[in-house]
Amino acid sequence: MEEEIEAIVDYPADHIFITGLPSNLAAKKRMNRLFRSEPWLEMEAVKKNQVYIIDKPDLFYGYDPLSSQGQLHELMRLLTLQN
Repeated sequence: MEEEIEAIVDYPADHIFITGLPSNLAAKKRMNRLFRSEPWLEMEAVKKNQVYIIDKPDLFYGYDPLSSQGQLHELMRLLTLQN
């Protein structure tokens, strides 16, 4: 299910993974507004610096075994960098 990016603050999360950044100017402005908003800054994942921006939308498009393996590899790389 797709949601508007601003709705992300309605979901409590320990970790947030953003797998693609917007390409058009209006969407970039919306995302930047979100990242500066009080509800975003109050999220637990944001406070704990557990937000991961992975600007690889092609990697997170498919669900076949090779895509899933690549996605898992990228997620593990990001999570282990934090420790």
